[in-house]
Amino acid sequence: MYQFVLPDLGEGIAEAELVEWLVEEGKSVQEDQIIAKVMTDKAVVEIPSPKTGRIHRLMVGEGDITPVGDVLIEIDDDSDVTTGETQEMAEVVDAEASPKEAAEEKEAPPEPETAAPPPTGAQGEPQHPPHMPPCPQAHLPTPSRGHEKRADAVPAVRELAKQLNIDIEQVPGTGPDGRVMRRDVEAFQKAAKRSVAPSTHPSVSESAQEDEPDWERQSLRGVRRSIAERVMRSKTLIPHYTYVEEVDLTSLESVRRNLPTDSAPSPLAFIARAALTVLPDYPQLNACVDEQTGEIIFKTAIHLGIAVTTEEGLMVPVIR
Repeated sequence: MYQFVLPDLGEGIAEAELVEWLVEEGKSVQEDQIIAKVMTDKAVVEIPSPKTGRIHRLMVGEGDITPVGDVLIEIDDDSDVTTGETQEMAEVVDAEASPKEAAEEKEAPPEPETAAPPPTGAQGEPQHPPHMPPCPQAHLPTPSRGHEKRADAVPAVRELAKQLNIDIEQVPGTGPDGRVMRRDVEAFQKAAKRSVAPSTHPSVSESAQEDEPDWERQSLRGVRRSIAERVMRSKTLIPHYTYVEEVDLTSLESVRRNLPTDSAPSPLAFIARAALTVLPDYPQLNACVDEQTGEIIFKTAIHLGIAVTTEEGLMVPVIR
């Protein structure tokens, strides 16, 4: 079984959001086939498959934030097919088995009707005969903890639950096969907070959180989540103001009318050009505050961002 981790996406990126899976568990995949789309702070990146095989398990849910190096997917890369070289190696191993091991196998008592868990090695993983591939995890007997089943979650989600002091075994999973996702842990934490809050006199904000019958909820993820986070950060950290001025654009419109119809830019292009021309005369508009040092930083380069509506939502291309 091949475990494919989220690769290093460069430029110091430590994590990415899994926007969309393009494959399904149990389906075949070819090497270099695009299997997923992930989004970083800079762009949406397509992830190709490193192997040809069958999708055994998707380890991360859509909308989850995954650190670089965490397992994204498990691929059964034809390990169930015994080819010539592998078969020869298995026969050699079988031939070299000690007489004592053969005798123990021969004298082994018949298996009871209820299958017992397979023997485990030093690392707690099932041991298999060298000539047989590991069985898919779904077919192995599940080690029991009384009548409970161990929660299914990736290491990053378990770490989040640990940081929030949440018993992940108590969190209901909404992912594939009941897997506990990041969103499940966060929802569990919010529910716990609401349960311990005073219920006799709910605040306006608490009562407003109750859904009306005609409301519809939609996951905030991908580009839209990134937009929301950046807009909130911009609104919090950057002073906003509005400036209104009346300008005679007769000359501008005269220039535009004389340009070829198929290549005439909109008035916005001229306004952007005018802003870039005049901004060097007002350096305080291209400055920021360094709160650590208590200094104002006046920047020399001017980078103009213009909000543009796209199919993926509001984007801000930057003219440097």
